[in-house]
Amino acid sequence: MNDNERRHHQRVSFDSPAKLISGEQRFSCQIIDLSIHGVLLRPYGVVRAESGASFELEIPLNESGDTDSQIITMSLSLAHSTPESLGFVCNTIDLESITHLRRIIELNSGHPELLEREFAQLVAP
Repeated sequence: MNDNERRHHQRVSFDSPAKLISGEQRFSCQIIDLSIHGVLLRPYGVVRAESGASFELEIPLNESGDTDSQIITMSLSLAHSTPESLGFVCNTIDLESITHLRRIIELNSGHPELLEREFAQLVAP
C-alpha cells in the first residue's frame, strides 16, 4: 500500500518556504505538500526530534516581507522523519489560518468536493 492509498485526507503540492519553530529554535524549511491535517516539509539543515515532538509552523502567504503579510500558523507533532523530509500532524490551527489553508487547498486541488467532505468531518461533533 503506498502513501496515497493510506492517506485519509487530501494533500496538495505546495512549494513554499516556511519556518518551523521549537522553543527558541527556528528552522527554515520548504513545504512539499500539505493538507488540513498535516504537512510534509524539507528542512534546510538538521532538525533533531523524537516522534511526537511539538512544533509550530509559520507559512507566509506573501514573500514581500511586509509586516502586514498574512501567515498560516499551525501547532504540529512530528509523525515521521527521513533524512530528506519531516512529516507532521496538525494539532491545532486558528480560524484565520484554516481559512487561508482551505483556500490554498481549493486552488491546488482538482477535487473541491473531497475538501468539502473533509471540512465537514473536521467540524462534526
